[in-house]
Amino acid sequence: MNENRGPVEDLSWATTLKARIVTPGARPRIHGYDVRGDLLASTGIPGIILLTLTGELPTKAAATAFEKAMVFLAPVSVAEAPVHASVLAGLCGSDSTGRAGVAAITLAQQARFTVAEHRDLLMGLKEGHVPEGFGDTEETALLLNALKEGGVPFPEEFRRLAPTAAALAVLHECCGLTTTEQLEQALLMARMPCALAEAGAVKPGDFREYPIELPRFEYTDGDK
Repeated sequence: MNENRGPVEDLSWATTLKARIVTPGARPRIHGYDVRGDLLASTGIPGIILLTLTGELPTKAAATAFEKAMVFLAPVSVAEAPVHASVLAGLCGSDSTGRAGVAAITLAQQARFTVAEHRDLLMGLKEGHVPEGFGDTEETALLLNALKEGGVPFPEEFRRLAPTAAALAVLHECCGLTTTEQLEQALLMARMPCALAEAGAVKPGDFREYPIELPRFEYTDGDK
C-alpha cells in the first residue's frame, strides 16, 4: 500500500463525464431536444445557436433578430488584429487547425474587450433604459430597419446607438443573450467565418505579398 497519499488521492472522483448540453447517441439531443428528429425540419442555425447559449428554443422573432445581428457583426478585416494574426499563421505555413486556433483565440479576446467597452450600455439595458452618449449612425438604421421588415419589435431608443452598440443591444434585448459570456460567444461566432476565409486565402510562404517594411524599421541604440 502506498503511504504517500495526499488530499487529491483521498478525494472521491467522478468516473464518467456529465453531458450538460449535448446528449450523445444515435439521436443526439441539445438541451433535451432531438436534433435529427424534432429540430432538423423546423430549426435553422440561428435557432440552434440560441438554443445552445440559452437552453431554450427561441421564438421566431428572436431567431430572426439573432440572424440579422450576426450578419451585421460578421465583417472583420485583415486590418483588425484577429484576422491579421490568423493571416500571419497562414503565411508561416500553419494548416487549417493552426489558423483556426489563432483566429478563435484572438477573436475571443476581441469579443471580450468589445463587450467590456459597452459595459455601461449593458448595465443600462438590465435596468430598463438605454444610456445616452453612444451616437447615431446610418449603419444602425440599416440593422434596425432589417429587424422591422422581419417583424421583430425593438425599443426605438436603439436608433441612437452606434452600430456595434446597437447590435449588442439587439442580442441582449431581442435574443435573450443577457450575460457577458453569451455576448462574447455570439461575437466570436459571427466573425469566425471571415477570419478563417481570409487566413485561408493566403499562400504559405508568400511573404513578398506581405507589407513587411510598413512601417519602415529603424534600429537605434537604447543608451543614446
